[in-house]
Amino acid sequence: MMQEAASVMQRPASGSDTRPPGRWTHGLSCVVALSVAIVLQIAALAKIAGPDKKKVLIRPGEWGLESGMLLDHAVAIVEIAAIMLLLLFHRTRIMWLATALLFSGFFGYALYWFVRNQSCGCFGTLLVGTPLEFFTVRGVSLGLDAAFFLLALLVALLRGVKGKWLIVTATAGLLLAVGGFIYAWQTAPPRPEEFQKQLPRNVESLPAPIAEKVQAGETVTPMEVLAASDMMKEARDASSAAPDKLFYIFVYNPDCEHCMQMMGPVTFQRDLFENNPGEPVRVRLYAIPEIKAQLGIEDWAWPGTPTVFFMRNGQVVQKDGKPHVRHGVQAPLPNDVKTEALTGAL
Repeated sequence: MMQEAASVMQRPASGSDTRPPGRWTHGLSCVVALSVAIVLQIAALAKIAGPDKKKVLIRPGEWGLESGMLLDHAVAIVEIAAIMLLLLFHRTRIMWLATALLFSGFFGYALYWFVRNQSCGCFGTLLVGTPLEFFTVRGVSLGLDAAFFLLALLVALLRGVKGKWLIVTATAGLLLAVGGFIYAWQTAPPRPEEFQKQLPRNVESLPAPIAEKVQAGETVTPMEVLAASDMMKEARDASSAAPDKLFYIFVYNPDCEHCMQMMGPVTFQRDLFENNPGEPVRVRLYAIPEIKAQLGIEDWAWPGTPTVFFMRNGQVVQKDGKPHVRHGVQAPLPNDVKTEALTGAL
């Protein structure tokens, strides 16, 4: 009887190969597991330290959570759990099938943002402007998700998973990818190009220059609405009174890590230039939450954070018929545009 029981225990499980995995398979499992763990660790830490606060999974007060939960924090928890499970159970077949399913869902989410021509934010906002900024480039996360999905299936196959289970996993992965795509589509904010659709239908409530452009069917940007508003009356008047000066307009979000990194140099150069009449640049700063409160311009309407645009002689500087804008990590400091201000390039 004992011999029969031992014989049953030694039989291969259903859906597995009869041969045990060799050293090469174990080695590949370790390499892929460590690679996945490293990438997920970078992503989790970046999301915890620099989450995208515009992506909310649970709003404050819902589900008994007084402060709510950001999507980045929830995904970071899942990623940390996946790291621990994968490192502990990387020799098991089911762990690799589960890993394939995890990355298929991530792939669908990243695919939506790739189609939308934007970064998915899968590595948070902290890596922008650092040596690891590569991970935030549009399409990189999508490629990593696809690569890890295929590698997980390959390791599962080498560890003895039968073809039918791979087909089942691939089918489930396709459904999860579709689900990730739909979730991103349903929760994503409008594109900045859709800003004009959000303007009041009653153009009389808009500043006169903006109302004229809307009535003429011309495109209107948040930079132009801000520049024409009472918030920038002082800057417009000062710019009109000093047509030889270039006004550097810094629009920032206090929740933006890169904005806060630039804030010190920008304010220092603002004060320095203001006290030196010979300097060709003047600086003005406006916070997005205050702009939203006064003008109703939503966070998503800005092309990036920070957004820098320019004013000369009371008018927004144009390029190719649109406001000349630089944003995100390409936003310059005031000192960087002095040459352009002196030469008239801006």
